[in-house]
Amino acid sequence: MTIDTVDDSGVIGSLSEGVRTVLNSVTLTLAMVGVLLILIGFIMQTGVLAGLLPIWGAGLAFVGFTAYGLIWRSRK
Repeated sequence: MTIDTVDDSGVIGSLSEGVRTVLNSVTLTLAMVGVLLILIGFIMQTGVLAGLLPIWGAGLAFVGFTAYGLIWRSRK
């Protein structure tokens, strides 16, 4: 019995490469956690955590994306 696999070309390949890049990068993972906190805060809509999570998330996203950008720029 054979199983057909999708090769690493096209949309599936680029998506897989993008996910691999995020998971292998501490700074991008930090930024994605920040984005997730922002989304959770907006979904909650009420309460103290609904106000705090987007603030924490914005801070994490800013630090993560800025650090990734600086590292990327220094390697070029």
